Amino acid sequence: MSDIIIIDNSPSSFLFQPENALPSISWYDDPNCRELIDFVPILEKLAIVKDVRPYLTKICVDNKVDLVKARELLNIV
Repeated sequence: MSDIIIIDNSPSSFLFQPENALPSISWYDDPNCRELIDFVPILEKLAIVKDVRPYLTKICVDNKVDLVKARELLNIV
């Protein structure tokens, strides 16, 4: 599970593995939604860490991704 990331807009999808969650918003009604694009730098950095879980638990709070905290923690410019 150290290299698994579950990206979903439904918390029930990652109910049993919350430490592997990268929660997203629903985008069905918004063709201009860019959240997945915003996740790309985060995913690129997480691709090279030994275990994604410590990072995900720090950047995801209340089923939301704190992009500012993620950029700071993962040294994203």
